Amino acid sequence: MLPETKELISAKAKERYADKTDFVWLKYAYNEDYYSSIASENLTRLMYFATFCSSDCYVMQNADLKLALNISSNQAKSFRDEFVERVIFNRGTRLYLNNELFGKGKVETTDKDYIRLFTSTTRQLYETCRTTSEHAYLAYFFRMIPFINRQTNILCTNQNEQEIEHIAYMTASEFFNFIGKTHISRLKTILQSYRVNGELVIGYFDTLNTLTPKGKYVVINPILYYGGDRTKASYGAIRKLFLTEKENNLLNEM
Repeated sequence: MLPETKELISAKAKERYADKTDFVWLKYAYNEDYYSSIASENLTRLMYFATFCSSDCYVMQNADLKLALNISSNQAKSFRDEFVERVIFNRGTRLYLNNELFGKGKVETTDKDYIRLFTSTTRQLYETCRTTSEHAYLAYFFRMIPFINRQTNILCTNQNEQEIEHIAYMTASEFFNFIGKTHISRLKTILQSYRVNGELVIGYFDTLNTLTPKGKYVVINPILYYGGDRTKASYGAIRKLFLTEKENNLLNEM
């Protein structure tokens, strides 16, 4: 099959499951490496897959999985088998996500934390990937979710703290050591190479206003995911960090 034909069929498969909602809820547990046992490339595919779910957690026909995710038949089987075994979605021709872990609309959970995963950003990130190794790199953004402060998107150990000066931040090195990864400088550089609409997805800030390669504050751009109140000043302050960096980057390129 010609590449352009494959891309056209893939686009039509995804269009079939287009959803008007701009985010899906993820439900998990704070301070647990919640996604650690999932193969990295499949974790990224799961997040992309989830953006197609409807209000009753129906995602797509099993037959459309390969083309919608733009993966091989073997990768599609690995993906499906891993999550059926984990009861993250069902066995059958119509694939549904487990509503204990995902949702649309009103959140109904008393024993889990939750965060909005934004459809557009997730899809743009995923659709820039051309290899399995890129899927694996993107998975680090999602591994960070259980360690992200609800209001500021700072990597930390006290996720419900609302005062920035009291946040017990976690550096990138501490996070990667915690999940057992080496070559930390290389991983940090790779993650900071990802942009969506010109904005960095992750930033390393020294004082929450100065971006540096070794900044102690690790902040995820809330255009990817966010669990807090988007009307609060803390949300606007974090968004401003990334918008200012985007403007400065554009000036430097002129």
